[in-house]
Amino acid sequence: MNNYKYYTGSLAHDYSMFMPKEKEEHKKADVIKHPNANRKSMQNTKIVARSVSSKISAVAVCTFVVAMVCANIYIRAEITSVQSQICDVKSEISELDSEQTRLNCEIERQISYENLEQAAKALGMQKKERSQIVYIKTNTDNVAQDGKGELLADAE
Repeated sequence: MNNYKYYTGSLAHDYSMFMPKEKEEHKKADVIKHPNANRKSMQNTKIVARSVSSKISAVAVCTFVVAMVCANIYIRAEITSVQSQICDVKSEISELDSEQTRLNCEIERQISYENLEQAAKALGMQKKERSQIVYIKTNTDNVAQDGKGELLADAE
């Protein structure tokens, strides 16, 4: 079987696009003729790319470091602010505790027995005497007694 004839002579498919082209051969020949020129240009582009990427990475690292320092300063400022608020609240709590203690002592002093007696004397009050006690006698007709003579509850 003649494969070459089938390959180039087929009417159903255009196999010419798979054939090597002349222009590409010339380019390859140029590269082969001047290999140092191509290498130098590639090296130059690699060096430029490396220097640009190193500069970009240095700038990114510096930016990151500056951002971290700024964040650290901000966090420390916030912590200081919160600590100041905590100290203010603690001092207010201690003031209120001392005020509560003072008020409790004053209440105890005001309701002491000696102060009540002095206030009663200032109002003209006095202790009751036996003559001021009035006994009320009730009717004993409505009282029930048991067989032993002991009083039971009212019959009403």
